[in-house]
This record gives sequence, structure tokens and C-alpha cells, in this order.
Amino acid sequence: EEINEKIGLMMEERQKKARMKREKEREYRALYENFEREKEKRKKYEQLRREIERMETEIRKEEEETKKERTELEELKKMEDRVRKIEKDAKRYEELKIEIDALQEKMERMHYLERRKSNLEGELKDVEEQKVRLERLRKQVEKLSQDIERLRESLKKEELERKKVEIEERRGALERSLGINEMKLRELKRDLEDLGKLGARCPKCKQPISEEYKRRLIDELEGEVKKREENLRHIREKMEDIRREMEEIENALREEREKEKKIARMEGERVKAEEEIKRIEEKMMRGENLKEELKKIDDELEKYRELERKYREVQMKIKDLEGEISRGGLYKS
Repeated sequence: EEINEKIGLMMEERQKKARMKREKEREYRALYENFEREKEKRKKYEQLRREIERMETEIRKEEEETKKERTELEELKKMEDRVRKIEKDAKRYEELKIEIDALQEKMERMHYLERRKSNLEGELKDVEEQKVRLERLRKQVEKLSQDIERLRESLKKEELERKKVEIEERRGALERSLGINEMKLRELKRDLEDLGKLGARCPKCKQPISEEYKRRLIDELEGEVKKREENLRHIREKMEDIRREMEEIENALREEREKEKKIARMEGERVKAEEEIKRIEEKMMRGENLKEELKKIDDELEKYRELERKYREVQMKIKDLEGEISRGGLYKS
């Protein structure tokens, strides 16, 4: 029984092992079949993976091309926008140029008015300053007139000329008298010399001549010589007096001529001063006209001030546009 029991146990164990073996065989076959299936799936997986990788590569390439095209489209859009902006700016630039050309003429008129105003203000200032000069010139003319009148009253030229003529006549008479007396004196001296050479008889009538008679003749002739010499001395003294008197007259006449020159100069100064007074008075008469013209210019300039501001604004706009146009190249990003 014990053996049978053991055999039974062994059989059971053997059956159990056989069942386990069959179970393992089934599991093995199932695993093998599963492995074979998985192996087939693996091949398909690898194929799918490679296909997926290829498709992914193509997709990335297409995406890159799409991105590039999108970028190019965006660049074209930006370029188109810039072209439209440049065209708009160019049109605006032309409009502003037309506007500033029209304003330029008005600015030139304004600048002319400003220069004219400056000139008129200078003239008006000069007119005001000339008032003091006018008063000074009037006083100068008055003083010159008084000095000229005083000098004219002091002139003695005619009287001096008359005295000069009288002196020249007296000098002429004295010179003639001097000549006559000198001639007579020479004759008397020759007669004395001849008497000194006379002998006892007269060479003409052959009458005898006494020493007493000869002495008396010599005394008479010597007396006549002294008289003539005295006359000559008086004549020469008078001529010296006349020379001094004539010198005084000439000096006085020179002074008179200097007075006349001075009067002429002063009259010239007075004429110039009077002419300048006339010019200043004419300027002063123009003063009111200058003020009226200045007021008109100020009124007109006031209208141009707003235009000047607008002109500067347009200038700035043109400058900005020129900068934008010069910077706004078509291919600038």
C-alpha cells in the first residue's frame, strides 16, 4: 500500500509535471506566436518610422519654404507700404513746395518792408537828431552874419587905395624934383669945376676976370650947391617918409585883403550853413510823411507775421519730408 501510495503519488506527480509541461509548451507556443507577431509588427513599425521620418523631413522642408514665402510676402507688403508712403510723401512734398513758393513771394515783400522800415526809422532818427544841429547852424549863421557885417564896417580899402594913389603922386613929384635938383647940382658942380680952371680972362668974351669977381662967382655957386644939396636932403627925407608911409599903406592893404578873404570864407561858410539849414528843414518837413509811411508799413507787416510763422512751419515740414524721403529707401527694412 505504501508503494502503491508512493506510485500513486509519483504518478500524480508525473501527471502534474506532464500538465505543467504541456502548460509550458502552450505558453511557449503562445509566446513564440506572440513573438512572431511582434516581430512582424516591428518590421512594420520600422517601415512606418522611416516613412514618418521622411514625411517629417518633407513637412519641415515645406514649412521652411512656407515660412520663406511668408517672409517674402511680408517684405513685399512692407515694400508696397513704403512705396505708397513715398508716393504720398512725394505728393505732399510737391504740394508744400507750391505752397512755400507762393509764401516766398510774400516773404520777399515782408523783407523789403522790413528793410524799408529800418531805413525810414534811420531817417526819422536822423531828423530828430538834426533838430539840435539845426539850432546850432542857425546860431552859426547869425554869428557869421554879425562877424561879416563887423568886418565890412571895418574895411578901409577904398580910403587906403585913395591914400596910396595920393602917396604915389607925391612920390612921383618928389622923384621928378629929385631928378631936377640932382641934374642942377651936377651942373653947378661942373660950373664950379670950370671956374676953378678959369684964368685971368673969360674964355667966351675974353674980358679980364678979377680974382674978387671970380671969388664972388665961386661963393655964389657954392651957395647954390649947398642950397641944392639941402633941397636934395629934404627931398630924400620926404621920400623916405613916403616909403615908410607907403609900406604902412601896403601892410594895411594886405590886412584889408586878408579881411576880404576872411569875409569871402565866412560868406562861403554861411552859404553852406544856410543850404544845410534848408536841407534839414526839408527833412523835418518830411518827418510827418515818414511817420505816416512807417505806420502803413507796420500795419502791413502785422499781416505778414502770421504768414511768416506759417512759412517757417512749411519749411520745417519740407525739411522733415526731405529727411524721410532720403532715408526711406525701398529696400530698407
